[in-house]
Amino acid sequence: MDIIITKHAYERARKRMSWTADAFKRMSEKAWTNGLEHKNTKGQLKHYVDDLWTKYETANSMRIYGENVYFFRSIGPDLCVLITVYKIPTCLTKYLKL
Repeated sequence: MDIIITKHAYERARKRMSWTADAFKRMSEKAWTNGLEHKNTKGQLKHYVDDLWTKYETANSMRIYGENVYFFRSIGPDLCVLITVYKIPTCLTKYLKL
């Protein structure tokens, strides 16, 4: 799967996680491959990602990887665009299976 990362997503990763472009590229690939999908969340974590999900009408896929939420738009079978990334609040990290 090829991932195209938007300028907005790069800016958010730098601001919210202080990641370099290379680190963000690696993490986004891991998130797409190994991340927890939206449909597999529950409880307070589900409520949090549901609220975020409604903000991104162009996103059709979401993954949670590490302590971050990634919003993707699949364009085809082998291509997707990473729209943005959010850090999960500290109070919700206990619900993640790290």
